[in-house]
Amino acid sequence: MSGDGRHDDHPRKAGPGAKEGRAHLAWHPKALPMAVPNSFVLAAAQMGHEVVVAHPRGYELDGELMKTAKAQAAATGGKLEVTNDVNAAFYAADVIYAKSWGAKQFYGAPERETASARRIAVSGLWMNRR
Repeated sequence: MSGDGRHDDHPRKAGPGAKEGRAHLAWHPKALPMAVPNSFVLAAAQMGHEVVVAHPRGYELDGELMKTAKAQAAATGGKLEVTNDVNAAFYAADVIYAKSWGAKQFYGAPERETASARRIAVSGLWMNRR
């Protein structure tokens, strides 16, 4: 380890062309606020990661934040993609972060949110067992 806390065999870089890895964020069925997944996407984009956000239809993250994150990813040599196909999202991932968040349409109605998430989880629409 070097004096600045970095491992000498794996230096960290920031800025254009500093591709750190492929970080994929996958929705998990539980109604929680969007603050953490929004922050994860923004931070990973700012660091130049290739970010793939996977979620079922209706569980989109904040639209304005996603536009900002996409622009910042492009400016730092990264990439931001969104998909509704979790199996495709797992392909070539270096890191998979399974995180719960709720749908904007259900904020303030936790019983409807729970029913929706449960329906998606048990239907096989989101994750296939292979």
